[in-house]
Amino acid sequence: MKNVLRGRRTKCLVASVLTGMMVLGMANPVLAEGEAASEDAVTVVYNSGMDFSKLDLSGVYDGEINWVGYAENELNQKLMLEMTTGAKSFDICIVPGFGSKMFGSLGMLEPLEPLEDMDDIFAGNKNQHMIGDTIYGYPITGDAMMLYINTEMWEAAGYTEADVPTTLEEYREKALHLTIDSNGVRGDEEGFNKDEVVQWGTMFKGSATNGTVWEMATLAYSNGGAYVEKDYENNTCEVVCDQPAFVETLQYVVDMYNEGSIPSGFAGYDYDEVDAQWMTGNIGMYITWPYLPTKAAGSAIDGHIAVYPLPVGDSGKGVTCLGGWAAHVFTDAPHKEEAIKVAQALSSAEANYRFVSYQGSPSARKSVVERLSEECAAAGNDLQVAVNNAYMVSAEDGLETDIAMTDAAAVDAQTTSGQYINMAFTGQLSCQEAMDQLKAELEQIFADNDFMQGN
Repeated sequence: MKNVLRGRRTKCLVASVLTGMMVLGMANPVLAEGEAASEDAVTVVYNSGMDFSKLDLSGVYDGEINWVGYAENELNQKLMLEMTTGAKSFDICIVPGFGSKMFGSLGMLEPLEPLEDMDDIFAGNKNQHMIGDTIYGYPITGDAMMLYINTEMWEAAGYTEADVPTTLEEYREKALHLTIDSNGVRGDEEGFNKDEVVQWGTMFKGSATNGTVWEMATLAYSNGGAYVEKDYENNTCEVVCDQPAFVETLQYVVDMYNEGSIPSGFAGYDYDEVDAQWMTGNIGMYITWPYLPTKAAGSAIDGHIAVYPLPVGDSGKGVTCLGGWAAHVFTDAPHKEEAIKVAQALSSAEANYRFVSYQGSPSARKSVVERLSEECAAAGNDLQVAVNNAYMVSAEDGLETDIAMTDAAAVDAQTTSGQYINMAFTGQLSCQEAMDQLKAELEQIFADNDFMQGN
């Protein structure tokens, strides 16, 4: 794409394209060992919530690196200046997958050669940092959803591991059976009172934030649906949330809610609230990210958790939406040749292992996940081994989170999507009405923010 696009549209997108990053951070830039930046060193800018400055690259890359970390808002501003003014302050930026696609499509990132061991990186993680066959980011971390089961509730229902749901329809059936009212009647038994439930089969994030939108994306992708289909070659997109695959997925969740399998009032829940419900031990199944067992340590659910790959939908797969970060080299990097070497080093198996070991983020590499699993098995941490195994399945088939990768429109698009999903949950609109209206809203949001409006 021509660099002429690095004007009005670029200024609009860079200002807020990164606002979807889920981070904590420091207020001031960080340089390694407190030293002043070297003019001859490769400069890497990153979000200080993921502290790469602690990464030991000895034996992987022994040249000098200026690590520059910023809190989220400051990083946004710095990247906007870098990309719109040609300031050449940085060589590399570490940002999520939507940075690869959006910045890459605008000619701001250097096209990269495949790594020699590219097959070691999960297919989903590779694809979200590529446009067609062109790589714009070397993957470092990933994130993928999986299925958690409350084993205490599972066994009390008479289920065994052979009963773990492998399809979304089985998931719904199991959720209803795991649900119990105040008289001890199960959801699929005669006399069940859905207004007096004391134990629920599952949970769903319901607030108008990205939790709702991302979980719905995972279920919709598994059924072959999407919010947005994008044509990077022509810089156009089509909103498709009104089509059957997506609408029927939304109806699937609404039906579980109406059956009583999901707690009433959940429409206000995001990550913290849903996690808290899970940790009471009163929820049977939960689809979410790899962090859950660590967060549940010491709670009522601790010791009663099993983990499995996602149930399969109409697509023939269980398809998670993905998270994940990568190293990107600017097209006008002042030390481009050396910067490519640093980006390769950051994505290498050894550096990756060292980083995720202290950071706690999921790896984008199969060999690193396997190495960590071996360590967990030796330490007797079978649950984390199961998490890693489920993660490996999900990461391979995962897809970019299409609604989050919408540049300056990302925040409005996700918030608006969550609001219309909630209207369907609460009966204000039918599922089809909600998605018809959401489509119109998203089309307007994309137009207002000049997102993929053609070359």
